[in-house]
Amino acid sequence: MSYPKKGEVRRLMPDECEGVMAFPPDWTVPSKVEWDEETYDTLRYHALGNAVTPPVAEWLAHRIKAHLDRAIGLPHHERAHGTSRRAAGVACESPFAPRVAEASTN
Repeated sequence: MSYPKKGEVRRLMPDECEGVMAFPPDWTVPSKVEWDEETYDTLRYHALGNAVTPPVAEWLAHRIKAHLDRAIGLPHHERAHGTSRRAAGVACESPFAPRVAEASTN
């Protein structure tokens, strides 16, 4: 970000970085503040720099789920509606558990 008249670059504040990355306000604020303001902001920038934004994580999770559903041949109606396997007597909620257990014993 730059100032139009001065041409100087302005560093975004941690609160602004959280907003740009789609985190809730004050997401990186620790419960105890034991440092000076500069160290405190540096730690917040560090946390944000190492973070994956929630929309990206959600997108990746959906892509991985779709791939796994196709790979194990999960019926379309279960893929579309997330049918619970508990009704079928399966203890684990994951539709992948039986296949994963089977693969781990081979």
